[in-house]
This record gives sequence, structure tokens and C-alpha cells, in this order.
Amino acid sequence: MILHWSPRSPYVRKVAIALNELGLSDRVRTVRTLVGGTKPHEALMKLNPLGKIPTLELDEGGVLYDSAVILDYLDTLHAGPRLFPVTGPERWTALRRHALGQGMLDSALALLGEGFRPEERRSAPHQALWTGKLRASVASLETEADALNSSGFTVGHLAIGVALAYLDFRFAALAWRDGNPKLAAWHATFNARPSVLATPVVDDLCARARSFEVVFNLERDSFSSKRNPDHDRVNPNRSWSKKNARHSTRAPHPACRRTPSVRCS
Repeated sequence: MILHWSPRSPYVRKVAIALNELGLSDRVRTVRTLVGGTKPHEALMKLNPLGKIPTLELDEGGVLYDSAVILDYLDTLHAGPRLFPVTGPERWTALRRHALGQGMLDSALALLGEGFRPEERRSAPHQALWTGKLRASVASLETEADALNSSGFTVGHLAIGVALAYLDFRFAALAWRDGNPKLAAWHATFNARPSVLATPVVDDLCARARSFEVVFNLERDSFSSKRNPDHDRVNPNRSWSKKNARHSTRAPHPACRRTPSVRCS
């Protein structure tokens, strides 16, 4: 299988973690992409008319897109514990938690995009709305932290863990751990999972991110018009392979990670 990916996208990271969690990373090749800005990528749109990542090309010739769809498919390829419980209350709890984590990412990306607009054109009411949704989500999760700790790892845990990590990556000033000790403790256990350690967020295009389109569209899962052929031949992203995790791209400059600024030292 071929996965079209970016190491900055939290939606892609969900799939990357799942591949390691389910022991499927060796079955996937990755294609590293750069964003194409406002120009549509016609080649990718023949596979995925939305022109987004993650997009997964299947061995039998089909194509899947949207992280939730890809995760559901990957869950059929292994014999271990399911990310998507099959029936009962556990299934609906997992799906609800996934919806919450996915919604947090959607709010975070909207907030990030607004921050890239010229200051005089930013909408303070919208920024307050998205920030409020993120804070409300964290507060709700604090009440659910004990249940997260005591239940088996599902797609819900995956989505929530990635969403909180994305807040660390882009919105450290929110300080979501303050006043939420139970959730902070749970997230520490999430971050310690081997599958998570093997799939760090990598701001590898920061040096080239000189515009709103490059930074924002990349994280919104836009696809590039350029392909590095070297990445077509590697075992899934070196940062995603447990045995090669030590060779991951170096950590980005803090200014590139945590603020809308794209300046790099």
C-alpha cells in the first residue's frame, strides 16, 4: 500500500500511529508531499478528488481517504485488539471520543488559519469561539480521564491523544494541562506508547514555509505538486519506524512549532 502523507498533519499522524500500533507499518510505503497552495494537484485528485491527505492507495487498486475511513480499514488487517470495538457501549464510546478528538483538530486548524491572516483582518469573535471549544473539550475530557485510563486503547484514545499533542505543537500558550491533572497524567501514558514515540510531529518544511498557503494548507492536508522519489522507496517514514526512530528529523525551532509565525532560525 502507498500512503500519501505529511509529518506535520495531525490527521496523518493518527494513521501513522495506528500503523505502528497494529503492526502494519511494514505493509505501507509513504510518499512525502509538499503543498501546492492554491493550485490543485490534478494527479492526486484522480485518486482523491478532494486533494487531501492522508490518502491510501490499496494493493488491489482501490483508494481510501479521510483518516477515519483509513483507520477503519486498517483495523480489518490484523488479528489483535480492535481500534473500533465491534458492538455494544464500547463501540459508541470509542466513536464519540473519536468525534471529540477530530472536532478538536478541526477547531485547532481553524484557529491556526485565522492566526495567519493579517492582524487587521482577523476575527476576534471567531478566535474566541474556537478557543472556547478547545477549552470546553479539555474540561470535558478531564472528567473522563479516569475512564480513558481504565479502558482499552481504541480509536477514541488515538484521536484524543493526537489532538492534545497538536495543542502542544501549535498552541502551547493555551496551557491545557493547567487545572486538568488527570487528563495530563493520562496523556503522559499516551505519549509513552511505543507507537506514539515512533511517530513524532516533524516540522520538516519550516525552512520553506514562507507563506500562509504553505503552512496552513499543509496542515489542512493539501497535496503538493512535487514528489520526492526517494520517499517512494523507503520503509514507512523513518520517523514512524520503531527501529529507526532515533534517525528522526531533528526537532523544529520553537517559533515554528508553537506559533503561527513561519520564521526559522
